Amino acid sequence: MSKKLKVKTFRQSGLPVDLDQFDAFDKEWKDGYDAIMEKFGRDMQKIHEHTEMLQEQLNAKYDTVTEWDFMADSHDLLRAVEKYGPIITATHKETGELLYIIADQGL
Repeated sequence: MSKKLKVKTFRQSGLPVDLDQFDAFDKEWKDGYDAIMEKFGRDMQKIHEHTEMLQEQLNAKYDTVTEWDFMADSHDLLRAVEKYGPIITATHKETGELLYIIADQGL
């Protein structure tokens, strides 16, 4: 039996791939961002530093990058597109690794 090829999958927006995690991620991001803005006002350097830290924390907590089985069958790809929206198939510029990118910010 052959081992299935795994393909790194992520959203163009950086949001979680799993639809069930969307709302929680979104709420934590908005609450965290609001707290940062309230604390640092117009200090763009501090805002930038702290929003990057917030993003790193959320990326560690939620599945913003995952692996899917390679979709060799057009029916599998169609089901994924129906569930997640447009999916771009690409290769990593440096490694040549196959990637699925869910195009949730438009094409």
